[in-house]
Amino acid sequence: MKLVFPFLTALMLVPAGSVLADGADSDSRGLKLLLEERRKGKILPLFAILRLVNEVTGDDIVEIEFEREKGEVKYGIYFLTPEGLRREIYVDAQTGEILEEKAADEKAKD
Repeated sequence: MKLVFPFLTALMLVPAGSVLADGADSDSRGLKLLLEERRKGKILPLFAILRLVNEVTGDDIVEIEFEREKGEVKYGIYFLTPEGLRREIYVDAQTGEILEEKAADEKAKD
């Protein structure tokens, strides 16, 4: 089973309780899974992941997903390049290693 849910960068600043009360069912389950994995020390905190990949993503991150599929947990991080292109990387949530980088679309729209 694949669990995917989007994060906003501001999520890092919001207490989890208020996010859980506000999200859709699948988003809430995904967030609960993320928090459980983090409490158990199985994954790196999001801020640590963002620090590790900052040279690739820069500061223009537009969406973050947490995915668990076939025992693999990873973050999908979508960002804008200086040219305005939307790209995505997948990062191992346990190690911070970039697993994949690719174009997310042709051109970001304002």
